[in-house]
Amino acid sequence: MPELGYNSSEVSSSGAIPNGDYSSVVTQAEVKTTHKAGDAHVLTLQIVDGPHKGENISHNYFCVNSSNEMAARIAKQGLKAISEAVGKPDSQNTDDLIGVPFTIHLTHKINDAGYPDYSFYTKSSSLKAAPQSAIPGAVIPQDVDDDIPF
Repeated sequence: MPELGYNSSEVSSSGAIPNGDYSSVVTQAEVKTTHKAGDAHVLTLQIVDGPHKGENISHNYFCVNSSNEMAARIAKQGLKAISEAVGKPDSQNTDDLIGVPFTIHLTHKINDAGYPDYSFYTKSSSLKAAPQSAIPGAVIPQDVDDDIPF
């Protein structure tokens, strides 16, 4: 009988990244229009070390043209927290968030369709900048301020 080739106790049946703290970077930021909630900033975060290195998490921030004021406020707070975590608290452009490492505390629950719904909050910006080679497909702005002390 062929062996599976992995330790099944180390794999979640849902495919979800386990709850915990992870070093991550924003690798992509775009605006997508939705039919119900208005425009959403969609950020893709990538885990940059540990056993889940290279795994991506996408999160929607409905703060542009949102019909729901509470959702817009929560989205703006989330984007502000990421801006602060990457050391750019006054940023007005999501491109400023790309490629700068920060720590997140990730949690998830399995939705009705059996897929993980992730949520996270930022923890710090005490990590050193990730090399572009560590972020496959990331577009790193060339005019990054190298005088940021982290």
